[in-house]
Amino acid sequence: MLWHRGAVNTVSFSSDNETIATASVDGTARRWWTDADRLWTEMREVVSGCLPPEFRERYLGESPAAAERAYRDGEQVRGRPRPGW
Repeated sequence: MLWHRGAVNTVSFSSDNETIATASVDGTARRWWTDADRLWTEMREVVSGCLPPEFRERYLGESPAAAERAYRDGEQVRGRPRPGW
């Protein structure tokens, strides 16, 4: 899981269901927003890459064309268009 170096061993929702707290065996704790837009914004700030097409095919089961499209879209979101696009 991102932001934890060890396995997550505890997960708890806040009483208003707006956040989730996780704790890891590495001693770290993290608060996550359940609002999808806020979570995507936060992830974009810390994630610097996109899963390459060959990994998308292998691990996500995407077709070659879908994997290439998803990779291209992800890289464009990060402002890094690939040469030749």
